Amino acid sequence: MTSGLFGETAAVGSFAPWDPRTYQQVHGTPEITPNVLPSAVQVINDDYARSGLWSTGFPNAEMPPLVSTFSFSRDEGNCNPKFMRTTLYVVPKTGGILKETQLPLAVSISPFAELNIYEKEPPVFDFGPEGPTRCKRCRAYMCPFMEIGERSFRCGFCHTITQVKTADFTDFKNRPDLRLGAFDMVATNEYCKNGRAPKEPAFLIMIDVSNNSFSNGMLPLLCHNLEKILRNLPREAGQLESADFQEPFVPMVDGLLLPYSEALPGLRAALAEIPKIFSQSRTTETILQPVVQAGLDALKCADRAGKLIVFSTVLPTYDAPGKLKAKNQRSLLGTDKEKGAFVPQEDSYTKLGEQCVKSGVTVDLLLFPNGFIDVATIGQLSAVTGGSIFKFQNFSAQKDGIRMLYELQRHVSKKIAFDCIARVRTSTGIRPITFTGSFYMENSTDLEFATIDENKAFLTEIEHDDTLKDEAALIQTAVLYTSMTGQRRLRILNMCLPVTSDYHQVYRLADPEALTAFMLKQAVQLNRDKGSAEMKESLSSRCAQILATYREKCSEGAPLGQLILPESLKLMPLYVNSIFKNDAISGGSEMTVDDKVWQMELIRGMRTEDVMPFIYPRVMPISDFQINEKEEMKELPKLVRASADFLDNTKAYLIDNGVVLFVWIGAACPQTWVQDVFGVSATNQIDTESGLIPEKDNAHSRALRRVIQLLPRGIRQRKTFVVVEKSNLEPWMKKLLLVEDKSGAANMSYVDYLVYIHRKIRNLIS
Repeated sequence: MTSGLFGETAAVGSFAPWDPRTYQQVHGTPEITPNVLPSAVQVINDDYARSGLWSTGFPNAEMPPLVSTFSFSRDEGNCNPKFMRTTLYVVPKTGGILKETQLPLAVSISPFAELNIYEKEPPVFDFGPEGPTRCKRCRAYMCPFMEIGERSFRCGFCHTITQVKTADFTDFKNRPDLRLGAFDMVATNEYCKNGRAPKEPAFLIMIDVSNNSFSNGMLPLLCHNLEKILRNLPREAGQLESADFQEPFVPMVDGLLLPYSEALPGLRAALAEIPKIFSQSRTTETILQPVVQAGLDALKCADRAGKLIVFSTVLPTYDAPGKLKAKNQRSLLGTDKEKGAFVPQEDSYTKLGEQCVKSGVTVDLLLFPNGFIDVATIGQLSAVTGGSIFKFQNFSAQKDGIRMLYELQRHVSKKIAFDCIARVRTSTGIRPITFTGSFYMENSTDLEFATIDENKAFLTEIEHDDTLKDEAALIQTAVLYTSMTGQRRLRILNMCLPVTSDYHQVYRLADPEALTAFMLKQAVQLNRDKGSAEMKESLSSRCAQILATYREKCSEGAPLGQLILPESLKLMPLYVNSIFKNDAISGGSEMTVDDKVWQMELIRGMRTEDVMPFIYPRVMPISDFQINEKEEMKELPKLVRASADFLDNTKAYLIDNGVVLFVWIGAACPQTWVQDVFGVSATNQIDTESGLIPEKDNAHSRALRRVIQLLPRGIRQRKTFVVVEKSNLEPWMKKLLLVEDKSGAANMSYVDYLVYIHRKIRNLIS
């Protein structure tokens, strides 16, 4: 299906153009109103029809619903798209088709993604001392796409026949590798370091006790709540858990590692004493690298993989290894020279991160700076190891404490895999060529992660080696990892895609959201390496080429003056333009270098589910809703488009991108709503400093708080801002989140960008 814009209406049946009568004439030039443009909100609403049970398909993977649609997958041989989602649900027969269309064949992989309550975790199967069944040539693991014989199988990846002595290929019920797209297998000792089963992973928490951590309230708040938070360390339930399972590990003050229950008395005593011991400290300089080195050495001595959770408040300027200098390169942001601000001061933090990966140790950084802390340099500890960075700028325990505690509690409770090695295999004729994410690579095929948690994804782009001769192409991701119980396992994810030479099929089965995730990550990397101007030209040219090729190959009869968009990719110009407006790309001197680098690092491991609201925020009216005491609300309000044109100043709205949440209140919002929610009689009396939503016992207040509860889980614990129309924060909010509008001289509105892309397409065609 296609859609047309900007010109004559095509013959009925050939295309589905938007009605040109909605254009307004201004001085003889057609002015395009936002209402006539393809709408992300309309596409999201239309896709709700696919809510509910959804089958992954067999033999070929089915195109999944949008990430905004609540669906639950039934594994029929292809894995849940939460685990693997591809930009194309068909593979072109030749590399020439990809080159001509400029469509990437890329896979976003989140091996331990969180599933919803209606979905089943991949089962764990133990093959005993024989271990997993594998192809003798390409080493692909048994999966539903192998041709099974009585005592042999033909590999679906390389077509080699492998003889098997003891395997029973008739026991489908107890052989998940014969019927499922995602499953776990217990690994034999040959998959373990030094041929020995690993010990349970450990957690080490390392806290800055300088004067800075007292003055902002971080240290006393943390010490008071850490015991409660550590109760949420991840547990595992299900098959094959060892009978002598011990609880996750936490540090004792003398450096020993003990199970949580045994460590509890000492932990309580230590947490009570730390604020007393260091309350009078006047030390403001800190170290960081030696602290991480000590944690790594402790875990190596204990022969355990694990996680270092490091709390730090200032740039490490003390005279010790890893000492860094303060820099002020904020003025470079938004200029052609800004890439220089993203370069680490030195490589010692990267090298230490590589040492950590080799020992299966990840580094999480919780940063509480009032000034420059050099995320570009110290952040390499997390970027290389698969860790996370949490940044609480100008932290105040009173204002930000609850959010920080919820963030930490949520983080330590995530489903997590330790000491991971991942490899992506493909069938003959295609191969993965590039990878993006938080990992370390020593060779061209194996990705090493100290940990992978449920919020982390990596991405691989696949290219052709040759013309494909088979009717289907296979992709298999294998992750060797250590579970929380200390069991070495393999997680296997499988996908089968049909092969075609039909351009219509290639465009029809393009996944707009996986493609957006790919282009966002490509934009961040290009911006970091080449600068903003080259990055924007590269992505715009690719967008134009994708749409121009569609025009040439799939809609040859349309008039040249008409913009024809494939149904699957009709939002592509909107999403590309929104990428350009993201702070990680376009942020200038109004933000700090650390803030921009932090966002770039956040995007590095972002899942498609988190990319979409981050690029195109959710905007929904909330002042019309009420919940009486015994009523329940189960659905979010209907979305409106992310443009000021769609904000009614007689209403209030929630605007959310998964990292920040704005409550925008129109100047003419009803006084009764303002009174019920904020307890004041006029909008100019609302407390916009605290960012808190008061808890009041009335229908309007309950409705607002319930809608916030119903928001999908963000990639971070959202920081809330309350913004009244025409207040000081409003221009920043509009620039950040109302992505359909023009924002500054460098960023076009959606309308202007679509005209610009149409011009590029016409130039390419003519």
